[in-house]
Amino acid sequence: MTRFPLFVLIGLSVVWPGHVLAAKVIMKDGKTYEGKIIDDTGGDILIKTSPTDARPKLLPAPEVLSVVHDPVAPAALDPQRYTTFEMLLTGSVFSSKHFSLDPAPGAWLGMGLRFHPVVEVGAGLDWKPALSGDLGVTDGVLLRSYERFFFYGGGFSAKVFPFYAKRWPAEPYLIGVYGWDRLSPKGSGDALKGSGFKVGAGTRTPLWKNVFLEARFLFQRVEFDRIYFLRRNGSLDPKILSDSYTLSTGLSVRL
Repeated sequence: MTRFPLFVLIGLSVVWPGHVLAAKVIMKDGKTYEGKIIDDTGGDILIKTSPTDARPKLLPAPEVLSVVHDPVAPAALDPQRYTTFEMLLTGSVFSSKHFSLDPAPGAWLGMGLRFHPVVEVGAGLDWKPALSGDLGVTDGVLLRSYERFFFYGGGFSAKVFPFYAKRWPAEPYLIGVYGWDRLSPKGSGDALKGSGFKVGAGTRTPLWKNVFLEARFLFQRVEFDRIYFLRRNGSLDPKILSDSYTLSTGLSVRL
């Protein structure tokens, strides 16, 4: 082995310690060397027996009886970085000074990417197919009253897992969603359009392998500022504010 490769390998042993293999080298004269094998591709073995060694030992191949390598476990996949799909059933209660809506069920379909143990980002669709209440809209000439609606919306979400390092049975998280929403009176062709945010908290509990139980509570505020009325787009004045309080539960699948 020439001096140049030896010099390079000594440098590698300092700069890239993860590239060496733990092993025991047994010599024909009975001596044993334990440490990190830096190189053995040329027949001779270069081994560093201590982190404080300034120079690794060169063991000639003819003098080596056997080499025993320590088993190296494969690196495990990080369980806190993954893609998830979720489907939840929701129940919402509404509050507004401008119109009334009765409590109603719905559904949420979403997906997310947990790219860091603390943060998961995603997107989802919110659907409430059967709402009932009382709303009147006028363009100054014609007044329309509505009693039955359906609601749908979509948006982007972020979850924060402040206790990710804890090994609790249920993992709590905080969630925020910003989305665009549409409230449509059934059979009219009209629609109220707006945007708003949701904030809340939830838990994720393992059920079986990569299947989890999701449960969360959300507060939502939507500002409806646009309307499609009598086949024309317009703006709402005053804007209509609607608050809702939603409990959700369902399943998520981790990939």
